[in-house]
Order: sequence, then C-alpha cells, then structure tokens
Amino acid sequence: MKHFIRACCVLLALASPALAQGIGGNASISASGSSARVAIPAAASKYPALLIAPATGTGIEVFYKLGDSTVTAATTDPALPSGGICVQAGPNTYVAAVTGGTSATVRITQLSTCTLFSGGGGGGSIGSVTQGTVPWVDIPTGFHVDNYGTPISATSGSGVTGSIPSITGSPKELVAWNVGTYGAFCKLGATSGTDGAYLSPNGGYWVFGISAETQVTCQGVGGTTTINLGGGSGAVAGTGGGGGSGGLSVTDNVAFTYGTSPFTPFGGVYHSSITSCTDGNQCAAAITANRSVHVLDDNSAALLTAAQAGAATNGATYPASSIGIGWKDGSGNIQPFAAATPAPVSPYLSTNNAPAVPHMCGSTVYKHITTATDTQILAASGSTTIYVCGYELSFGGTGNAYLEKSTTGTCGSPTQIAQTWYGIAGGGKIAPTPYYRGLNAGSSGQLCLNTSAAVSVDVTVYYDQY
Repeated sequence: MKHFIRACCVLLALASPALAQGIGGNASISASGSSARVAIPAAASKYPALLIAPATGTGIEVFYKLGDSTVTAATTDPALPSGGICVQAGPNTYVAAVTGGTSATVRITQLSTCTLFSGGGGGGSIGSVTQGTVPWVDIPTGFHVDNYGTPISATSGSGVTGSIPSITGSPKELVAWNVGTYGAFCKLGATSGTDGAYLSPNGGYWVFGISAETQVTCQGVGGTTTINLGGGSGAVAGTGGGGGSGGLSVTDNVAFTYGTSPFTPFGGVYHSSITSCTDGNQCAAAITANRSVHVLDDNSAALLTAAQAGAATNGATYPASSIGIGWKDGSGNIQPFAAATPAPVSPYLSTNNAPAVPHMCGSTVYKHITTATDTQILAASGSTTIYVCGYELSFGGTGNAYLEKSTTGTCGSPTQIAQTWYGIAGGGKIAPTPYYRGLNAGSSGQLCLNTSAAVSVDVTVYYDQY
C-alpha cells in the first residue's frame, strides 16, 4: 500500500505542470438586439470551464445565458463584465448572447478550470506596466517571478513568436499579460490562431503551465497590442480580467432607457462642512445631502462663508434662517431673505419716498362716458382711500379728460389729481405698470373723470381701496 501511495505522488508531481490549464477550443457569437447562440467547442466533461468575454472596444452591455440548443438570452439575464467572466458549463452545451440593439462580438474559450484569483478587473486602465526589475502591477497572487522575457508586439491577423524566459521554480509557469488596448490570442509554441487563450485588453493575463515548451506566440485582435512575459511558479493557472476600456463612448442628448442605455455613473463625497483642497493636490468633488453637486467659484465661496459665519457686508448680522443674500432697506441696511420674513420685491431703482411695502393693485373698474361732465368712477367707502396703480383711456372723438377726486356729493367741487389727456377719434392711453406709485383720491374720497366734450370715452382704472 505504501508503494502505491508513493507511486501516485510521483505521478501527480510529474503531471502537475501539464495539468495547470488546458484549452478545449474557442468560439464566438455575433450578438445584437436578437438573441444568438453557439455550441461550446468541446466536451464539458473534459473542459468544464467557459471564459466568456466581450470583444475589444465593446462599449455596450452584453447579456448572456447558458443552456441547450434552444437557449435564448434576454436583457434581463446577467450582463458580461468588461473583462469577461469564467463560469462552469455544467450540463449546458450552448451559450447565447443579446444586446440592447447594437451589434457586439462575444468570445468564448473553453478551459479545464476557472481561475481562483482575479486580475485587473473593473472600469479603468492599469496604466503603464514596465518589465525588467520592476514587478508588474497586480501580479497573480502567489506567483514568484524568476525572469522577465522580451515583450511581444502582437500584430492583428498574424502571430508574433517570443521566447519563454528561463524558469527555475516548480511547477513551471508562464504569465502572459496584455498591457495594450486591443485583445489578443496566445498559444504555446511557434504557431498562432484564434484557438489560443484570449487576453482581454488593458491588463488581461493568462497563466500557462510549462513542460518543455520554449516559445509562445500571440496575435492581436483588431490592432497591435503589447504582451509582457514572466516566467516563474506559484500562481493558479488560468486567466485574469482586463482593466476595461477606460470609459463608455455614448451619443449625447438621446433618450435614456433603463436597463439598456449605457452611461458612467458619477458620485461625490458628502460632508456637512466643505473643506478646501490644497493647491496641486487631487481631491474628491463635494455633494450636498440632497445629492446635488457643489459648484462654487471663488466669489460664491466667499459669500457662502460669510453667510455661514453670520456677518453681512455692511456689518449687520444675518439671522440663522438666512441663505446669505438680501435686500437694501430705506435706511441703507441689509435685510436678509429669511424664511420667517420674506423680502419685498421692489420695482424701484431708488427707495426715496417709496411706500414701505410696494404692491400691485388687485381690482379694476370700467366706465363708458358720452357726456361732457364730471363722472363718478369709484364711490367713497367710509374713511378708506382709493389707490390708483394705472388707468387707460380710449377716445371716440376729439376731446380731453383727466382724473379727479371729491369728498362732496357726487363729484361735487372736484380736484384734478392727474394730467389732462387730449384725445382724438381712435386715440387713447394705456396703463404702463401694475404697481402703485402714489396716485390716490385721499381719505374718504371718490374718484371721478372730467370729460370736455360729448364724445364717446372709455376708461379703465386699476386700483385698491382700503
């Protein structure tokens, strides 16, 4: 029994490099707004893992589903990450894919196992990765680099062969890392083809188990990309996701559809007290508690600071309810817009002799006059005053008219209170403003109109009486 166990251990030790990872084949799907499917290229019993990834430059969401020869994908199914995903095939024999309408290519590589680690991942680029004495960014967990090889400049459509660097550790492994902006297929040996391992752009990598191979060949997909090489041991064989395309390319000012329209979400940091950013430093954008973005230039920031400190420009104090801006009263003091005391809206350029609270009139009266006399427009009401905001006149013939006030009888002993208007047939006067500007009939007064000729005169008066 002991001899049998020893023999098994020897066999496993000898076989471990070759068993690191196996590729069963590749397939692709031309996905669009209608679901499309393709059969997995090999038996799932031998190659149970499927690496499913959108092709280079895909800027839209692609949704996928596993099943049999009738499987159909929908936009409610899981979406593929930008760097792809590795899943177990299980009893499924087909992969289906669909988009929101725009065409996209999905690449499928069948493997003996999925990776037990993740690579670059996510939505950004890993930046420039230097080979030599500087380690790679986010190198596979547990991988010990013995030597770096010469990078391969993998051109599109034809393979470029590079040498596998010297490896002293065991089991021997080669990491091929795509640091370019196009995808690539890589195979051990001196021949290329799309049946090799697919490396996503912007940081996708593949860990190969090495036995006696001395070369690796890679070809770009859609353009030339750079493949870095490192020989060593200790990593779990498989693949890592790329860094994504660095952002979406979308059409501006088009309709948005939930679940299908691509966009890059934007966020910020909420803090109750806004702090400044040191010159030359990078800082997060600030948002309010209501998710609004703080947009303050230098002057606005100074105003906000003054309002929060409770001091006005002229030395007056803003109440706690102030929002930091206000109006100037008749004494030249700043009165803030406070929640408890709304500020008046003044139409005046100067406040000298202006009413304390300017107002617009809310009543109107109309009269049609055909005689040359003093005609009552509005009757007196106790000790109230008739305030005139404006009036309009229209003449049917030649004559003149003016407003009067009276406290005797019906327009008895009237006093002229406005200028005389000289009219002709078809002529008239309009009210230029809705605001009260000082014209009134006095306390207990009635408002009258004097007409000089027996011609048709129409008058409309805008007023308040209190």
